[in-house]
Amino acid sequence: QANPISKVLDLLHSLKEKVVSEGEAEQAAFEKESHMCKDQATSKQYEIRDDEENVASLSATIEKAAATITELDSKIAKLTTAVSKNENDLAAATILRRLHL
Repeated sequence: QANPISKVLDLLHSLKEKVVSEGEAEQAAFEKESHMCKDQATSKQYEIRDDEENVASLSATIEKAAATITELDSKIAKLTTAVSKNENDLAAATILRRLHL
């Protein structure tokens, strides 16, 4: 028969084995999760870098387009003035032609 002390020792030994086993399982799970987090962090860093490069490229494209818009607005204003002048000249020429007929 087992005496109470040996029962306690057996119980402590089995508890120790259980705690060690659970600790090893938790450590393995933690390492797996940690590795996955590191991989995701690296992936996110690459995505952020790529997105920052895209932002820089798109900003340059936007600035170029804005400059083109400004240039074209200026051309439109000049052409509008020229069309208006030509319409006035045409109207004046039409009046002169009618007067000479």
